[in-house]
Amino acid sequence: MRLTLKMADKKASEEKKKPEGKEAKKAKAEVQKAEVPKVEVSKAEAKEEAKENISKSLVDQVREGMAKPQEKEKPTASPPQRSEFIAVIHVHASKNNTIALATDLSGAETFIRVAAGMVVKSGREEKSPFAGTLIAKKIAGVLKERGVDKVDILIRGKGGHRGQKTPGRAASALIKAIARSGIKIRRIEDVTPIPHGGCKAPGGKRGRRV
Repeated sequence: MRLTLKMADKKASEEKKKPEGKEAKKAKAEVQKAEVPKVEVSKAEAKEEAKENISKSLVDQVREGMAKPQEKEKPTASPPQRSEFIAVIHVHASKNNTIALATDLSGAETFIRVAAGMVVKSGREEKSPFAGTLIAKKIAGVLKERGVDKVDILIRGKGGHRGQKTPGRAASALIKAIARSGIKIRRIEDVTPIPHGGCKAPGGKRGRRV
């Protein structure tokens, strides 16, 4: 009897030591899953919880004075346009002399003033186109140093009752030399003073008799 009992115990212990099969392992895993049920949370609920947490943290910061209001961006103003980039050249060209004056648009600041006597040697050359080109070169050099890109040219003759109604020969040469220097000419205007009404011209009805 004792031998039979020992043999039965040996068989039971051997069966316990044997590796479990696949089916036994699956059964154990199913039992463990049933014992510990998983709590599934939807994505929408998770987002709502996150929003609530954020709102709560912001409220706490405001209460503590930690949250600062966002500063509005100030609109950047465009840089003001300077009148120095556009100059005005006033040219007085009579039958005896040529004078040029370069100013800003308002006329308050004078860049340079050049007369024909400053660039030529003899008086008879003051009215010539040669004097006009020399004056233009001198003015163009100063305007380029100032950063001027464009110019308006106002030309005038002597005008009036006794003066000539058209500018002298040096005016056209001055305009051509300014254009060749690289400065852009926006407009050219003749501002010769023309009499309208006023005093009676001398000489009478049939002109001056010699």
